[in-house]
Amino acid sequence: MTTDSSDRLDALIARLREGDDRLTVTATLDLTSDGTGQPPALRTFTQAAREATAGMDKRVAAAVQAEIEDLQAIAEDASQRGALGLMYVAHPDNDPDTPRAESGDFVAIELETPVRTSLHAGSGARIFELVRAAYLERPVALVTTDLHTMSVSRIVYGVEEASAEIDWPSHYLTKRGQRTNRDAHGGGGRADEQGGGHSYVKQQRRVEEQRNLFANEAAEHLSRFLQQGDLLVIEGVEEARQQVLSRLSPELAEGAIQRSAPDPTEDDRDRFARLRLLAEESRFLDAAHRAADWFSGSSPNTLSGAQAIHRAAKEGRVASVIVHQDASTHMGYANDTRLRESRVDEDAVEAALSAALAQGAAVYFTDEARVLEDQDGMIGIARY
Repeated sequence: MTTDSSDRLDALIARLREGDDRLTVTATLDLTSDGTGQPPALRTFTQAAREATAGMDKRVAAAVQAEIEDLQAIAEDASQRGALGLMYVAHPDNDPDTPRAESGDFVAIELETPVRTSLHAGSGARIFELVRAAYLERPVALVTTDLHTMSVSRIVYGVEEASAEIDWPSHYLTKRGQRTNRDAHGGGGRADEQGGGHSYVKQQRRVEEQRNLFANEAAEHLSRFLQQGDLLVIEGVEEARQQVLSRLSPELAEGAIQRSAPDPTEDDRDRFARLRLLAEESRFLDAAHRAADWFSGSSPNTLSGAQAIHRAAKEGRVASVIVHQDASTHMGYANDTRLRESRVDEDAVEAALSAALAQGAAVYFTDEARVLEDQDGMIGIARY
């Protein structure tokens, strides 16, 4: 559960997409616990193991079963230490008499965020769930601001990767507590007749100038902090939000998600979970727009189905693919661990996805039903 989870996952995907025909167990687990204190995903692995080893040679099935038992032990340990997600890829030895320490290599990546549960065993690794998780986990830049402070954090895979803060003395930036000469002396008449009005107006002007200076510095600092692909979420009172947003580029300001000031009692895990849902919504919305363009015919050079995409990828012609998130068999999240079997040729989808990634295509995941029902789970755009 370290901040390098994103780099480790990217490196693992890059390695696996090159292909490896060895016997491989690939698993992703949502380690969120239920009322019993145990992750429901661990209980589903009995059924998953039967599905994964069905039809295998007995010795191969025994090796896979032994690997799954090792995986369960690793997952239980990770859960006890607070991990919410686990990604696991291993190459079990076909000889069940070989000690585990001497068998094939394995990779386990623990996460502070849940991932959808899945288990596959066979020739070569399965990258579908790994790529889906990488797509949905969009980095979030969270800004919390009032009229004299701004803090910003980048959250990736449930971990704060970087943070910064600007804090101006509040007495320069507030109008509260300022009194006219009339207020101070209890006199009647207009404030300027008492001699204090001019001073009061100067003080008001001074406050506005300081607020502008703070907002300018905050916006400049934020622009330097943001990285390409970050989802900008800005929280705080409306006046403070608008002061910062009005000084950002139109592109940044229009893409920002605004929220009121956060609950001061909210802990980090709840905050990160809330932000993760916003990031997922933005990802699915982006994919939905792209799928709508594909089906409307406005996108040129369309590719229909996994077979066509695979052929185009072998020629280096795939610019992007949009994959339905249920094109591969999985067991959902902790709140619903039922088996969802793929209704399309998931082997073909897996092969096309790997080939597209290997030649640099962008990948998006969608819940648009037409992609699954009418296009065998996958659509794409060719470069030419």
